[in-house]
Amino acid sequence: RSARDCSRVAGALRGHDHFRNVNDAPEYGTSLDVVLLAAGMSRRFGSSKLMADVAGKRVLEIALAQLLDLRAGRLIVVVGPESVIELPGLRNPAVTIARNAKPAAGLSSSIRIGLRGVGPGADGVMLCLADQVAVSADDYRRLVEAWRARPEAPAAAFYREQLGAPAIFPRSWFGDLRALAGDRGAGALLRSQRGSVVAVDMPVAEFDIDTPADLDRYRR
Repeated sequence: RSARDCSRVAGALRGHDHFRNVNDAPEYGTSLDVVLLAAGMSRRFGSSKLMADVAGKRVLEIALAQLLDLRAGRLIVVVGPESVIELPGLRNPAVTIARNAKPAAGLSSSIRIGLRGVGPGADGVMLCLADQVAVSADDYRRLVEAWRARPEAPAAAFYREQLGAPAIFPRSWFGDLRALAGDRGAGALLRSQRGSVVAVDMPVAEFDIDTPADLDRYRR
C-alpha cells in the first residue's frame, strides 16, 4: 500500500484539534456502539506504537479522532495494563476505557472485554484496530451505511482479497465473538462465514503500523 495515499489522511488530521461527543447527536437510526482495540503488545515495533508521534499526534489519537467524528454510539477503547490514558481523546466523556490486564492472551481477550462495555440497546458493534490509521471517518461511514442496509448480517472491510477489520457485527453474532480464542481475531470469523457478510471495498485498511518502517512510510 502506498504511504502517499495514507499520508493524506495524516495531513487532514493536523488541523483536527478537538474531539466531538458522539453521544450528543447519534447520526444513525440503527444503534451502533464502537470498540477500538488498542491493547496490542507492539512486539514488532519495539515500543508502544500507539504512542508514537505523527505530526504532533499520537497514533492512538488519530484513530480516536476518526471514530469520534463518526458520531455513532458508545466508544469503548480497550487498552493494555500499562497504557497511558492522559491523551485528550481518552479523557473525552464520550469514551469508555476498558483495560485488558492480560493482552498476551490475544486479540480475542480484548474483543470480549470490549463487548462488556456495549450498551444493552445497541443493535451491533463495530470492531476497529487502532493501528489502521489510514481508515478515515468517511470509510467508517461507508461501512455503517452498508450494514444499515442489511442490519441482520455483518459488514466488513474488503482488502487483499479477503474480509477483515474494521467490521460490524449484529448482536446475534456477539456469542460467536465471545467464543474466539487466543490471537484469533474477528477476521477469521468473518472469513469462515464469508457468504453471510456484506463486503465493503476498503483498500486503505490494508495499511497498518506494525514496525518502525511502517510508521516512517505513514509519516511520508
